[in-house]
Amino acid sequence: MSAVTTNPADQAFWGRSLYIRSPGYDWFWFVLSPLWAIVIGWLMTAWLFQATVNILDTTETTAFFLYMALTQAHLLITAYRTHFNGVVRQRFFWRFTTVPVLLLAAALVSNWAFTCLFVLMVFWDVYHSAMQVFGFSRIYDRKAGNDPEAGRTADYLLCCLMYIGPVFAGALFLDHVRAFGSFSEVETVEIFGLLISGQGLAEVPGHAATYADEIRQLMFGATAACLLFYGWTQYRLYRNGYRMPLPKIIMFASTAVACITAWGFNSFAMGYLIANTFHAIQYFALVWVLEERSISNTLHLQGIARLLCYVAIPLAVALFLVASGAREVQALLMICALMHFWWDSFIWSVRSDQGYDG
Repeated sequence: MSAVTTNPADQAFWGRSLYIRSPGYDWFWFVLSPLWAIVIGWLMTAWLFQATVNILDTTETTAFFLYMALTQAHLLITAYRTHFNGVVRQRFFWRFTTVPVLLLAAALVSNWAFTCLFVLMVFWDVYHSAMQVFGFSRIYDRKAGNDPEAGRTADYLLCCLMYIGPVFAGALFLDHVRAFGSFSEVETVEIFGLLISGQGLAEVPGHAATYADEIRQLMFGATAACLLFYGWTQYRLYRNGYRMPLPKIIMFASTAVACITAWGFNSFAMGYLIANTFHAIQYFALVWVLEERSISNTLHLQGIARLLCYVAIPLAVALFLVASGAREVQALLMICALMHFWWDSFIWSVRSDQGYDG
């Protein structure tokens, strides 16, 4: 067990040093945003947001356009960290330039590549969202004076459980697996002498439906094991002087409530709306705090004008892209999502000087 150190007394629970920006900012945008997302999801069922509108080539509800613009916009602002932050850009230059171009080209010329990347995006999105909460948990531990390695595995498993558990054990498991149905539109290919049938992969949802009850029971068992392991780990850490920061406790609780609400008791569309809304809100708030210099250098603005443009420009661009029904644009949005998932896995780290709290 790693050594644990804590700040004197209990000031770390409420002191400014515990927070990424400030107590009020963190509690509103990071800790409690999952609960706000549930409220937003409920508001989006009102007739005003369910009214159908037409933008460019797409006819959808107002709620759809608002939600999609927000979620796609949060992918775009990753550029402040990857392409407009000189230190990070220089460190990972080829990953930020060559890889997305190659993947986009593959998606445009190959139905197989497009479909494989689409299915990967659907499932990676769940894992990626879990890792964002995990990242916040490590930040709050580090800022509270705890060893960021202490309890890392337990937090990792709990965050995965909060997202993956409701998906696999809830009503929307089959909706996720239906992504494999896209393979029905691709031909059989031969790779190193092995024939891979798109139609065969398209039958995965049917097989998943057959074993849905067994998968759900397995998930319940894994949930019980994970919670027991987490409780045992926290007990050992507590005996070694560890004290869990209050924002981390409440963030875990609010995230669990939002995920269970989103994936366990809603439609597929509403589940995505709730889960991705608070994920995007947290990301907008985080980038604003940590990339102010990049934002200022890019927009050449100050004060409220800078904030408005920081939010409005990516929202407008995202709305335009979402409203376009072109396959090329769909491929671009898919690659943006995949690069966001991948880049976030190494451009943010509490264990390096380029981390969340660097």
